Amino acid sequence: MIEYIDNSFTYFQYLSLIDRLLAEDKTTGPDQSKNRVGFGRLNRARMKRLEKTLVLEDGDSIQGKAIMIATGVRRRHLKVAGELEFAGRGILDSGAKDKDLVRDAHVVIVGGGDAALENALVLSKNARTVTVVHRGKDFSARNEFVEAAKGRPNIIFKTMHTVRRFLGNEKLEGIELIDEIGNPSTIDVQFALIRIGVEPNTELFRGQLDLDEKNYVAVACNFVTSIPNVYAIGDVACPNVPTIATAIGSAAIAVKELKLTV
Repeated sequence: MIEYIDNSFTYFQYLSLIDRLLAEDKTTGPDQSKNRVGFGRLNRARMKRLEKTLVLEDGDSIQGKAIMIATGVRRRHLKVAGELEFAGRGILDSGAKDKDLVRDAHVVIVGGGDAALENALVLSKNARTVTVVHRGKDFSARNEFVEAAKGRPNIIFKTMHTVRRFLGNEKLEGIELIDEIGNPSTIDVQFALIRIGVEPNTELFRGQLDLDEKNYVAVACNFVTSIPNVYAIGDVACPNVPTIATAIGSAAIAVKELKLTV
């Protein structure tokens, strides 16, 4: 059994570790259900006080005395026409990675938080025009981001507007907006970036674990959930401080607690 992973491992050392884990899984012995390593896409989970079973997509199941949930979060989608169709064909995945792609182009950024305004500042260095579309009147982003964006002459704000659909043929060519009283308008764009927040990956646990009003896993100070020996760590349980440091710290606390109880 591998009990310790040095945090100075390189990427290639982690690949080697995975190979060792897989090799161990194949040579565990006749009763592999007691001590095994499982890899696969999770299909469903059964979590009760006396039963903790994970069922994988291929039908295989893994049972254990404890479960550590670290399913994280995903970016929220607008769920409007054209959003999926133009992904990678005008709708960007990352402002930082695609900043050179938008040179001399018109870019629309949808959102009003830190991520939206920060990306507006990044892309405005190369883009001809950056239009920030926000459904509210005020921004939830930090004031320094808002003031910096207002100071850029090529950043335009369209508040109290929502996206109705993305338009184009082979690639993104325009966006249809609706204002607060329902009046439609269309703007010509070449690129768009959607930054309207994130949501937790907790669908598999609903009805089994206690969740908060935003569907994040509710945990105690030691990161145990509403079921004993089921822990949740990282972004899925720490929405107010979604950082790598918080994820590592919550994991360390949970592992220490787990070793004392299991």
